[in-house]
Amino acid sequence: MYKIVIFVLLVFGLTPVSVAGEWYAGGTLSSAGILEWQQATAENKLASSADMVALLYQEKLLKPVVASKIQSMDDLKPLARDLVNCLNESTKPAAEPAENQRLFLNQSVGGFAAVCISLMGWAN
Repeated sequence: MYKIVIFVLLVFGLTPVSVAGEWYAGGTLSSAGILEWQQATAENKLASSADMVALLYQEKLLKPVVASKIQSMDDLKPLARDLVNCLNESTKPAAEPAENQRLFLNQSVGGFAAVCISLMGWAN
């Protein structure tokens, strides 16, 4: 029951003090730009990816084969890691800072995440 309550609180952006140190707490990148993603910590990327997957789960937008594997926040971790890996691979910084700025200035984490989720076959 405790994990379900934490899951609901996380999805609605409420993080109780008791879970502040959890792997899925503190993600700030869900609505950020790619340039911010490129500079973020691995922890922030993982927590933000968990937020995005949790939202898809809550809204019943994940395929049943994916959603059926989620019973707790810890079950989201492999999915969140896969999303981080996809986002990192698809948004590798260009060698030249000016080129990187040109490529990713107006690109959103959410937009790239949607493409990753679609390519991984998670969405309905």
